[in-house]
Amino acid sequence: MRLALSSSLGGLSATRKKWGPLKQGNNATAGGENQSGENPLNLQSSDIEGGIMIKILRGSEKTNSYVPAFWNLTDDPFLAFRGAGQNYNAFLAVAGGFEPWICSDGFSDGKRMSDDFSKIIKTKKGTTLLVPCGQSEDEKILLITALGGFRGDFGRIEAVGAEILWKNSSCMHCAPVAHIVARITNPNGYVLVESGRRSSTGEVGVYSWKGGYFEMDTTEYEAAVELGLLFSKNDREAEDLNVCKERRKEEEDSRKAKAEFADELEVISDRLKACGRRGIELLDTFFVGPDCQGKLRKIMYKKEEVDKVRKIAEEAEASAAEWKAYKLWKPVFKAAAEGHKFANDEKRFMCYLNFARVEIGGEKKTYNYELEGFLEFVKDLEIHDKAFEAQLA
Repeated sequence: MRLALSSSLGGLSATRKKWGPLKQGNNATAGGENQSGENPLNLQSSDIEGGIMIKILRGSEKTNSYVPAFWNLTDDPFLAFRGAGQNYNAFLAVAGGFEPWICSDGFSDGKRMSDDFSKIIKTKKGTTLLVPCGQSEDEKILLITALGGFRGDFGRIEAVGAEILWKNSSCMHCAPVAHIVARITNPNGYVLVESGRRSSTGEVGVYSWKGGYFEMDTTEYEAAVELGLLFSKNDREAEDLNVCKERRKEEEDSRKAKAEFADELEVISDRLKACGRRGIELLDTFFVGPDCQGKLRKIMYKKEEVDKVRKIAEEAEASAAEWKAYKLWKPVFKAAAEGHKFANDEKRFMCYLNFARVEIGGEKKTYNYELEGFLEFVKDLEIHDKAFEAQLA
């Protein structure tokens, strides 16, 4: 991705000059001050080296009365980051021809992120736009979906060592929700969201670059800030970057392995379709196929993954064969048992999906849905009648 973007960087740099300087957010300054002018972490403005462009963070769910649409990169009707609250839509435009790479696996706290270089600019018409750039211009962007407590509200949403570039929030269905776009301007920068159950204070959510998302009691947060211990156990920046690097390598290995597995996956796809299942779609980096629960997902081209979908195809064929045998043999067994007294009692004679069974006086006998099982069933009809009559006597 970075190599593909390099040819367009010069034009984007010129575009930024044309559109003018970036607009500051209303909630913070580049030096880490909040609206009151305080600097709680004693942060200093500094250039931040490039490495990761976007982190998509979401707060923990505190009520099931409403679940918002969290920030996500979608392509309908065109590529952009989107989300939604109860009565508003969240939107961050992406420059045409630029598709940010998003890593969503391997993070312990459920974040998603990208290590492509990019920055946010404002167009002449005021649109907040994400564009690719070189490493020297790379900005650290947070896309935040904040969740408040049941019947509470947000007591404060503040940027510390950061700028809030866009924000919208709502408190309906007893569930406060806010979508935020923020730019980190200091390595220790974060967005602070305070809320509480049926009140506006009590719990703090920290949405940060260094430590991702974590929660603290308000009193504990204030003490951690005063003592300089806010990120003492929440410093994941290097770990996050390594996850991205490892994921990129896995995806590159997957692209190289596609040729090795493509033919077999096509065969497996045909087998699934023959069973009435959805087939497999081969993409450049992934193939789209079923998991063990039958849900479609993107899967990398790896031997162990191909083995899994092959097993799923085998299970689908076995299930289809069972169903076919059931539809074929059930009426045959029923017709053969017609006129026999034991067969009139559904508790004595039952046709299950994969076999027929007769149960009389605690004795059970099963018959497979095949010719041999049917012939044995016919031979035993008189025996079952006698056993049934003996039980009635």
